[in-house]
Formats: sequence, structure tokens, C-alpha cells
Amino acid sequence: KYTTLSLISVLSLPIMTSAGGCTLLTETIFNTIAPSAAAPYTYNGFCTAISAWNAANPTNQIFEEGTEMQQKHEIAAFLGNTLHESGEFQAAREYMQCGDNIVVGGQVLCKPCASANFDWTSKTCSTSLVTGGS
Repeated sequence: KYTTLSLISVLSLPIMTSAGGCTLLTETIFNTIAPSAAAPYTYNGFCTAISAWNAANPTNQIFEEGTEMQQKHEIAAFLGNTLHESGEFQAAREYMQCGDNIVVGGQVLCKPCASANFDWTSKTCSTSLVTGGS
């Protein structure tokens, strides 16, 4: 379970030459804060999300504005809130396994599935919520 002390460790990270969430937050610290993180809430998922957001929003970069200490505060606040809201990075889709995932361009995409259509034995989804079909 994450603790205030582990979130405070984010603020104690050494000064780096480059800013940004994944430069300021190491995988070791992330895994200390969220040791049971499940996809997509892994360190790599965190870094991929930051990179994708920043690439798509060059004038509104996440964890890139202000002083380095302000960036660390933003990361700590973000992690504190998202850890709480996601069951400590374990509640992807409220603990439901990804059914019928597919890799597209190196990213794992999941078929959104209603609980009634999810087969817990095979971990597959018979009907996509997006297409209304397969």
C-alpha cells in the first residue's frame, strides 16, 4: 500500500538536467509507490501516456511547466489522486481483465466489454461496447 512517505520521496528526488514526469520519477520510485500496479497503470504505461499527451499538446505539456520542485509537487499530487481513484493502480476497468486485446503500433488495445458479455474463464469478450458486435 502506498504511503505519504513514499509520495514524499518523489519530492526528494535529485535534481535532473531534464524535466518531465519520467525523468523526474524513476521506475524504482514508481514501483515503491505502486508495487502491484497492473496494466495499463505500469511505469511504462505512465511514461507512454505522458509522452503521448505531450506530443499531442505542445503548448500544454504535463509535468513540464514551472520549476523542477513544482513539477515534483504536480507528480506527487497526480500520483496521490490516481492511486486513490484506481485502487492503487490495480482497478483497470474496475478490476475487469482486458478481453480480446490486440497490439496496434506497439500499443495494447482492449475491446471495451460489458460485464454480461465477458467470459471470466477464457478472459474474452463476446460483444464489443464500441461496435455492438464482435
